[in-house]
This record gives sequence, structure tokens and C-alpha cells, in this order.
Amino acid sequence: MRGLKRSPWLHGLGVLLAILVVSGGHARADVTTDQSGSIVVFPKVISDGTRDTLVQLTNRSNMQAQVHCFYINTMGACSVTSTTSCRIDTDCPGTEQCIRACQEQDFDLLLTAQQPTIWRASTGRLQTLLGPTCSIGGPPCSCFPTPSGTQACPGTAPGTGGEGSNAVKPVGTAFLGELKCVQVDPSFDIPSGQNSLLGEAVIETLPTGQISEYNALTISALAGLNGDDDLNLNNGEYNACPNNLRLNHFAEGATEAFSDATVSTELALVPCTELLEQLAAATPGTSAAPRSTGHMIITNEMEQTFSADVDVDCGFYGRLFEIDSPSNPSVSNFSVGVLGFQYATTTITPPGGSICYTGTARCHLCAPLDADPQCASAAVGQQVGNCNCNAAATNPCPGALTSSGGQLLGCLPRSGLLGVGEEFYTLTGRPDGSAAFNLFNEGSRANVGDIITVPTTVIPPIVP
Repeated sequence: MRGLKRSPWLHGLGVLLAILVVSGGHARADVTTDQSGSIVVFPKVISDGTRDTLVQLTNRSNMQAQVHCFYINTMGACSVTSTTSCRIDTDCPGTEQCIRACQEQDFDLLLTAQQPTIWRASTGRLQTLLGPTCSIGGPPCSCFPTPSGTQACPGTAPGTGGEGSNAVKPVGTAFLGELKCVQVDPSFDIPSGQNSLLGEAVIETLPTGQISEYNALTISALAGLNGDDDLNLNNGEYNACPNNLRLNHFAEGATEAFSDATVSTELALVPCTELLEQLAAATPGTSAAPRSTGHMIITNEMEQTFSADVDVDCGFYGRLFEIDSPSNPSVSNFSVGVLGFQYATTTITPPGGSICYTGTARCHLCAPLDADPQCASAAVGQQVGNCNCNAAATNPCPGALTSSGGQLLGCLPRSGLLGVGEEFYTLTGRPDGSAAFNLFNEGSRANVGDIITVPTTVIPPIVP
């Protein structure tokens, strides 16, 4: 269920926004925001020098919890001026395309029973056994380095790495992407079904102190967990991803009635299927990020429908109007001028069919200097490979890789989707307000299934 957390100057919107989030009669999904699980997904983590993210991960059990986490950076580079960072094509000069490398970095955590740990994405967090703690009347809860070199973040120490080392790796100030954390056994090698993790993200606009919060998504392990590094989200090993996502939102450019602020909504979408093992092993130009899309049906207050499609590889991050009309927001199907009303509901459905995830027919977009032979005579940004394969055919994905858990990563269903939204309120003479929220997760992809392949690590824990 969508949980709304509003900034102080937006509190007067409570009644109106309550109308937006009322939902009745929808099927309960297997991905939740209020129950602990063994996989935690933070779909939107940003650290770009203007905005930063505080991440809280909590162990809800009475035992220690070991966690293997993965940052996936979707920030791209323009196809010609490669030093220019980008989210979407219109961030680049002229006709250049935004090419994402989908870089992965991982780290391990050891969480004390019934305790949270917190870190700032840009700086990470040091492992400190004897350093200052953050408390009322004590050092400030800033999550910035203290004069002694430690970090005064609230919550218990992360519990891994050598004293003074980065237990949580910093992402710097050119990061936009997701964070996935998987509960593992004390060896930090074998997935665990302890189901004791919850998470929350606080996105801060640094110049103004404006904050925006959402609950992380949790996926529970089930009795069929088999202990290998292939996490099958199929209602057998883990709960499945949703059939659909539903977003209740203002039309782009709508005016909020109480404050007269202009509203725009930003959407973050990430795939359920992620080949983290292959991302970790990928050499430059051979990213293992899959191709997926989301079909969007936009319904206004008179039940009139409009449509749009969004491309997702390792993630999509953009305003709604950027999905179908990035250079002219007024003609977007999400705009107040086209919809004719202030509010709308958008249902996002992953596509049917299958694609080749690995092998010589891998479905992907060609990147600059792409080492894939399919891209030798293709343009940068061109889609290549078998993007509509038939798993029953003979060898539809030649040379497909096999995961460490024994799964053939060839012709597999297109990925399901997870996401969060964030509203931005603009009013002359005041700093922008923002409010993140969870989408509704509807139904279950139990008959399709998604997979996360997890690489192992050899980081030894230090037990507090």
C-alpha cells in the first residue's frame, strides 16, 4: 500500500492526498513495505551533490543478521561526449543518447539483533567499534565524518570490515540507482530465509534541508529456499513480484488546490530480474543489464484512458512527462492539458514474452565501444539480439551463461518491475517541496517468476 510522507509545509494537503491513496478491493501482492523479509529493495537512491540519501536497514529478529548488499548505479554517459553524465537522452547535447553502464558494487553488513544501522549514500559508513555514538545530548546525528575520523551515524555499527574501514562503501556524488540487500548466513555466502529485514530511505535536498521519505520494499523467503545463489522470485523460494504497479498521481503541471503549487511526479522503476553475478563479472562494454519495458495505461477522472511505454534496463528515473514527451511536457499524455483533469491513475504492466539475457544473442542496447560482436556494425543505442525468443525453440540463445546456482540464463521471461514515486511541488518564492511514496503492488507473477543471481564475497565479518 502506498505510504505517503509529506514535508512540513505540505501538511495542509492531508485531506486531498488521503483521497489519492485510498484503495479498495485490490489483490494483495507478495512484495510489501510493512513486513520484514529476506530481500530488501530501495528503488531510488540518489547522491548527486544536490540531493543525498540516508539509508536505514533494520534487523527485526532476536538474532544477528548477515546481509549482502548491492548498489546498482544507473547514471549514464552521453554517447559522444562521454564525460557528460545523464539520466535520459534529453540530458545529452543534440541527438546524443544516454548510455547506462549499470555498474554494480557490493558490501556486507552484520546487524545486531533488533537494531537498525544508518548511513549516508555519498559517504558510506566506517566500521567503528569504539568511536563516538549518536544519541540525544551526544554527538550530532549527521552521518558525516567527525574530527576523529569516525562517523556519528545513529544506529549500531555495521559490523564488517577492519576498524576504520568503509563497512558501507561510499557512492560519491554521481549516483542514481537502487540498493538491494539480501539476507545471508554467517558465512556471507548462502542466502538465508530468516525474514528479519526492514528498510527506509530519506532523500535530502542539501541546500534547503527538504526531506522526502519512503519505505523500502521487502520480499519474503519461503520454505522452498534451496541455499544456492539463484534467488527465484516464484512463490517457491521467495515471494513473487507484482503483476502490475499502480500509481495515483497529479497530472503533470496540475495546480495543487490548497497551496497553489505546481506539481510534477518523478517515477523510479527497477527490474525484478537482475543478474548481479554477471554484472559483477562484466568487463567494460559487456554490461549484463537486461532490457525490459513497462506498458502504462493512464486513466483520468472521467475514466478516459491514454497510454505510454517506458524503457527499463537497470532502472528508469524521470518525470512522467519525460516518458513520452521529454522535450514538450505540455503534449505528454500525463499532462493536465491532455488529461483534462488534475488527477489520474496509471497502471504499469511488465510486458509478456521472453528475451535472451546472456549469450551471443543477448538482448540489449549497444554502448560506445561495446565489445559485443552484435554491436560491431550497429549504431550506439541500437537494440540488438533476440528480444522475442521462444524458450521451446532449439538453442534460441546461443552461448547463454549458466549461473553459479545452475540456472541457464538464456531465454527467460521479461522482468517484472518495482518502483516508488516522488512528487515535487513548485511555488514562487518558496523552496520546492517533495514527497516520496510507495506504489500499489497488484497481483503476483507466480506463473512467470523472476530471478536474481547473487555473486559471493569473501569479506570476513568483525563481530561487535
